[in-house]
Amino acid sequence: MEGNDDSFSFGKRAVSLLIVQTGAISLVAVASLLTLVLCHNLGWFGRRRFKFLRRPIDYFFLGLLICDFIRAVGHVTGIAWVVEGRISAGPTCTAEAILRHVGAVGETFFTLTIGIYTFVAIYLRYDIPNTRLLSFGVIGAISLFLILMVSISVPTHREPPFYGPAGLWCWIDNAYRAERIGLKYGIFWMVALINICLYVPLFWSLRRDGQNQSSQSTTTSGRESVSIASKMLVYPIAYIFLVLPMSIIRWIVFTRPNVHVGTGWIALAGITFGSSGLVNSLLYIITRPGLLPSFHKKDECTCCGNSVALRDVESGDPNRRIGLDDDD
Repeated sequence: MEGNDDSFSFGKRAVSLLIVQTGAISLVAVASLLTLVLCHNLGWFGRRRFKFLRRPIDYFFLGLLICDFIRAVGHVTGIAWVVEGRISAGPTCTAEAILRHVGAVGETFFTLTIGIYTFVAIYLRYDIPNTRLLSFGVIGAISLFLILMVSISVPTHREPPFYGPAGLWCWIDNAYRAERIGLKYGIFWMVALINICLYVPLFWSLRRDGQNQSSQSTTTSGRESVSIASKMLVYPIAYIFLVLPMSIIRWIVFTRPNVHVGTGWIALAGITFGSSGLVNSLLYIITRPGLLPSFHKKDECTCCGNSVALRDVESGDPNRRIGLDDDD
């Protein structure tokens, strides 16, 4: 799977093209979603503006989408190797590796943040303060880690360069196996484990709340609230499935370097891993259906409907309704 400056066979070139196309689809999906959110903020789909950045979790979702965008740009950069038929070390390779690395690790940390936020709000029933200090503090901490990760690693690993050719794309050079684990896959596996530990009790909590509401004939808004909060479970599940194929392949490479991994498996892992932007964009639309414009009700703010997002995730109370259509 690893190699430096090796010419691509037809099969490897085709697989690399598929991975680039997946990145391009994710790039378009994320860019379209961010544009849609901007249009809502400008009030183009209704008489009132939909305020996207209202609560900490909104900022965390924005950070997740931005990291998806960065990583998708890194995937699309791989078109250079498809055209050339080989990967060559240099500025383009370094840029691709940094974009892939920063985007992937940033996405992982924001996914973890969303998971912890949801767990604290729903399972622990804690009313999380709606302050920009919390939002900017978390985003600042993640951004600082990503900046230091690159700015320290590159100058301290010069022979060979820290980033270089790695099979079908550019990444951390094969000489730095410990850094590969510590600065990427170790983080992936840690976050996946934490997500499982958080969301198993959260799933049963939401299921219990749903059963209680059904037996007590609670209001429609209360049942809808639990349903919306339950949709948040798909984020960690999707994350695990997206990183699992690549994690398995990398684990095989790390532990059994003499074992050859077929191009087909590499294609499956690369396409799955590269589709995170598309998947997260679709999940965002599913969990926030109020973002989709409706043009047949002129007197209603179609972008600020009651179905828009996480009313209870911020409250910690499945029976409490927090609308996003209130003015600040």
